Amino acid sequence: MLVIVKFYRAKVMRKYIFWILVTALIAGPSVGSGEHDGGDGHGEDGRTSATSVGGHSSVTPGTCATCHNGTTAKGKNSSHIPTTASCDACHQTTGWEPARINHSNVATGTCATCHNGTTAIGKKSGHIPTTASCDTCHLTKGWRPATVSHGSVALGTCATCHNGTNARGKSSIHISTAASCNTCHLTTAWRPATVNHASVAAGTCATCHNGAAARGKSSIHISTAASCDTCHLTTAWRPATVSHSGVTAGTCATCHNGATARGKSSIHISTAASCDTCHLTTAWKPATMSHASVVAGTCATCHNGTTARGKSSIHTSTAASCDACHLTTAWIPTTISTIDFPVEAVFTSLASTASTYTASAVDASGNSLVFSVDRIPGPDKTDPLVYPASLKTYSQTNTLKKNGNIISTKNLEEFYSVAPFYLFGNLNNMYGSSNNMKVTTQLPLPATGRVGSSGVFYKGRNYINKAALSPDTWYAMWSLEADSATTAWLCLNTEITPANATAVSTAEIDCFRINQAGNITGFKTDITENGVKLGYSADVVVEFYNANLDHYFITADSGEAAAIDNGSAGPGWARTGNSFRSGGSTSVCRFYGSQSPGPNSHFYTVDSGECDYLKQLQASTPGTEKHWNFESLVFVSTPPTTVGINGTCPTGTTPVYRAYNNGFSRGVDSNHRITSSLTAIQEAVTRGWSNEGVVMCALNIQ
Repeated sequence: MLVIVKFYRAKVMRKYIFWILVTALIAGPSVGSGEHDGGDGHGEDGRTSATSVGGHSSVTPGTCATCHNGTTAKGKNSSHIPTTASCDACHQTTGWEPARINHSNVATGTCATCHNGTTAIGKKSGHIPTTASCDTCHLTKGWRPATVSHGSVALGTCATCHNGTNARGKSSIHISTAASCNTCHLTTAWRPATVNHASVAAGTCATCHNGAAARGKSSIHISTAASCDTCHLTTAWRPATVSHSGVTAGTCATCHNGATARGKSSIHISTAASCDTCHLTTAWKPATMSHASVVAGTCATCHNGTTARGKSSIHTSTAASCDACHLTTAWIPTTISTIDFPVEAVFTSLASTASTYTASAVDASGNSLVFSVDRIPGPDKTDPLVYPASLKTYSQTNTLKKNGNIISTKNLEEFYSVAPFYLFGNLNNMYGSSNNMKVTTQLPLPATGRVGSSGVFYKGRNYINKAALSPDTWYAMWSLEADSATTAWLCLNTEITPANATAVSTAEIDCFRINQAGNITGFKTDITENGVKLGYSADVVVEFYNANLDHYFITADSGEAAAIDNGSAGPGWARTGNSFRSGGSTSVCRFYGSQSPGPNSHFYTVDSGECDYLKQLQASTPGTEKHWNFESLVFVSTPPTTVGINGTCPTGTTPVYRAYNNGFSRGVDSNHRITSSLTAIQEAVTRGWSNEGVVMCALNIQ
């Protein structure tokens, strides 16, 4: 009975307690229980908290510790950062985490006071070994970004930290190497990285340059299975040399399309032709352009100085189309059919300008000979028996000196009309008492004479010796001899057959070099004294050199030399200081190749046979093949007695040598060096040129 009662009482008690709990749940939470649990649903003792106390919305800032004092509710744990700040200065009123810590007042170097792994998170196990304060590398408000000073890093020790654990190490696609990091990388940054390729084995470039370990071919790279170093250097991508030996004709644009490889420039001549129609398959230049289908008068469409080379700065002023004078296949030779000079202006210039010209030489005996011409304008004259209008006159004195002493003097007076031009006569003491001869019959000179051509402009006959009142035959003619495209020799030739003459004489008395404006630019004579023929006014032949082209050039034209000095012939030309004198018995022929097909060079010869042969070759050679084009007779010289390495010159003259650059066998433009300096020739020979020996003989000027 007793047992039953106890059982009953226990049962009643459990029932009673159950209802108390139910009532409590229905009634709601009790004040002071179930404080904020950090947001994870667990209380301080780890048991699930089924309630929270009343909410913290009405909690007054700064009063957290009223409850959170470790007795009423959980307070600071034993490892809490030392602080007297209110809880809600860092924590939320609804949870401990996340907590915001204000580090603005943290003293430099004191990070580890809290960040010691207990109070706050400290260095992780894989941290770079260091005793430096945290804020040496990290911010005081965050771990990242972190700046590490590598200033004191010892070379070769990079991998101590950069081992993939303490700090980032080699990536999985890093080039395979046992070298220290700083062999290629900086100690302050990964990039830029320099890789030493000195020991790279030929043909192995793609081992690294595969687009993963190192940069490989771009998406527009020329399609090829060849090794990188077939075209590229092992130290750099550029410059790259591409072998075009296997390129199929007409396929250039497959690569040279402006993407895979350089294509036409924006100013390229408009054409649908394949690149190799004009260009080589190994280089852009030189380029040979087929002008076969060029329409007459359209040259300037391309030759405008932009798309293709146009007129030079010293070109003759003209609005005519290029092909009015030039060929459509080459600039040279050129026919100047529209550039004339007025003959009347020429003679007006001769008659109105006082001029002195001198030619010098040394004869076989070593005597110094100087031939001078003094030309002085005279007053106008009238002679109704000859011509109703006024006549222009000039007086001329020809003087020959030997070793400074006058040995011959000849005086000449000439008069002529201006328009229409008639040469009326000479008064010359060579003919004794015939000083008052007058020409009774004459042929008029044409109104203009054409530069670049030759011809007779005047021929007079039948003079009357008034002293004897008897007619005799006398021929005199003014002729024009082509000298260049813009200059010519105006020469007086005579053939005198008077009744009292013992022989017929044909001679070129004197010549004046004139330009288009009618100005005298030189003088020559065919007078021979003591076996030495006096020629030009001893023009100086100067030598130029272009280091860019490794080419030499000579000229006796002071105007042309000045233009070259001023850059008109292009950059790189400079005088060498070498020169020799023109003068002698024979004109020197000057030839030029062409810009295309070449050779882009000049050639000179005093050998009339060689000159004629090259002219014949020019006429029979197609314009598309390299050949020499005759330009002009540029100065005079004397042919050597014997030519070649052991060549000799007449007494009183100086050997002029020629060297050849062997351009034909080398595949470059042929060029010759012509100089009286044997030392200069020998210098060229040391650079691979061939010595052709003596080719002409210059005046030996004292």
